[in-house]
Amino acid sequence: MPLFLLGVFLPLVKWKVNAFLTAFFGGLFTWIGATLYYEMTYEGQLIEAIGEVMQLNPILLYGLVGLIGGTLSGLAVYSGFLLRKGREALRLDIHTINE
Repeated sequence: MPLFLLGVFLPLVKWKVNAFLTAFFGGLFTWIGATLYYEMTYEGQLIEAIGEVMQLNPILLYGLVGLIGGTLSGLAVYSGFLLRKGREALRLDIHTINE
């Protein structure tokens, strides 16, 4: 929800940045960083156990977690961005009809 609101209230169009890619890379690095933090906190036991259950190498698990987190972050911000863009377009259409 906070990322969706960020997409709604942040003027990304005026900054000329791609909303999805910006949020994707932010989410990717955040989730990979959080995974590394938990690995250090639990001395690698948590990642190792999840890797065994999913039958994945821990390195691939980092990539998978980052990819999922980045995609969800990107979609949330982009959804908010589209809502803002749609409201601005609707506001312009209403003003042209009233004039």
